[in-house]
Amino acid sequence: TMVPPLVPDIDELVAAFFHNGMDAPDMEAIGRLCAIAEGTDPARARAANRALFHRIIEPLCDDFTSAGVAACNRVLAALLQFVRTRPGGEELDALLTAYGFDSTDDFLERYQRIARPRALPAAARAQAAGIIVLSRVTAGADIAITSVMVHRLARALPGLPITIIGPSHVGAMFPELPQVRHVPFLYKNDGSLVDKLTSWPRIHALVRDLTAVHGARRFLLFDPDSRLTQLGLLPLLAEEQTCYFPSRLTPPAPLAGATLSELVNHWLNHLLEEDIDQPPCLVCNSEGSGYNALCRALKATGADFTAVVNFGVGNDPRKQLPPAFEEALILRLLEEPGTIVFLDSGRGPDEARRVAAIGEAVRRRGLACDFLSEHEVRAKAFTFGHGLIAFKGSIESLGNLISAADCFIGYDSCGQHIAAATGTPAVIVFAGAPSARFLKRWAPAAAHNHTVAVRPTDDFNDILEQCSRHLCRIREEHKL
Repeated sequence: TMVPPLVPDIDELVAAFFHNGMDAPDMEAIGRLCAIAEGTDPARARAANRALFHRIIEPLCDDFTSAGVAACNRVLAALLQFVRTRPGGEELDALLTAYGFDSTDDFLERYQRIARPRALPAAARAQAAGIIVLSRVTAGADIAITSVMVHRLARALPGLPITIIGPSHVGAMFPELPQVRHVPFLYKNDGSLVDKLTSWPRIHALVRDLTAVHGARRFLLFDPDSRLTQLGLLPLLAEEQTCYFPSRLTPPAPLAGATLSELVNHWLNHLLEEDIDQPPCLVCNSEGSGYNALCRALKATGADFTAVVNFGVGNDPRKQLPPAFEEALILRLLEEPGTIVFLDSGRGPDEARRVAAIGEAVRRRGLACDFLSEHEVRAKAFTFGHGLIAFKGSIESLGNLISAADCFIGYDSCGQHIAAATGTPAVIVFAGAPSARFLKRWAPAAAHNHTVAVRPTDDFNDILEQCSRHLCRIREEHKL
């Protein structure tokens, strides 16, 4: 969604925070932004809230360095200290006091303790009655990181029940693991400053209830650097029972170019005293849900190649290229006879409008164009084997469709991680990466995924040609 331009004083406060670098951030600017975020002017409050999370905290996280983590921890600790004194922060304050968190240093010192590399003693594993895993909140991160963690834990600690806490998408991620259950928890990612930072007492109560039968001491908590604990700053169980994956810290030199999936495997190998490489895994019900049958029916009408395209960017416009590029890419795909393109309609009105405009461009070329809802997959029949099908469905349905198709094309979003985890060949247009480290961490390591890294100065025609070369290779391998 579009937001009003930030007023100059908020821009100045953001600039002031970063002026002396990450080692000496201006924390007074954070205090002033907090005051504006909780002020009486709604527009200024939204702008300050967005500045805190999207212009300060996110860039610090995206830096993937220990200096960025240290600065981010200082900001989050300051926010927690501020919110606990505000109306609505009373429960947060009481719980923090009970844990002995009186100053920002208390948060920072706890983080240093839980982020240290350690092995999980065999006795602790043997005495465990259950495992709790926190979601990373976003679907792409849960596939790249949490799916690796859950599959490794199911293998290393067989028979132990695993409870995953997080949004609805994690409930459909592990149908092949009967010991996994999902407990829904909604983190207000677009909420106010108080909304975001007062979610911890609710999840703390949830964990308390989950562990009540056997006693909290008999549970292990796995935190993959989750927003549910404000990136590890807030406790849910005792430190000796908490296994925290510090995904953003500077790794040892041999792992400098590792993906997040590779880093979580390295961390688990040390923690569990194993030597295993578990790739992201996502078992989709593309057969039982009718998506495989849909693709077979299309091929019976003349389609040789089915491609799923998703131009979603998860509310991060830096990752998106102009509409002219998206239209040109779809039309280039459809130059090859016998091609069906499923174009995901996205999650909001802006994406829907872009998809509608592409549909009109396809019709102007005289090509078939139709619409498919996830509720029509079993019932709707198509009479053409070459053209565009605009698709509307949930993340789970998109996963089923990607799993059934011959190829996926999209930006850096959950779609690329679905393709990597289901074995579907993919071409990923990776724009907006703030650093080479960010690109290395988030680009899937799967051999069947081809990443086109986009720099701000790159010509769109060159990007299109790179995508076309990768697609030609995928088509040729598909024909074999």
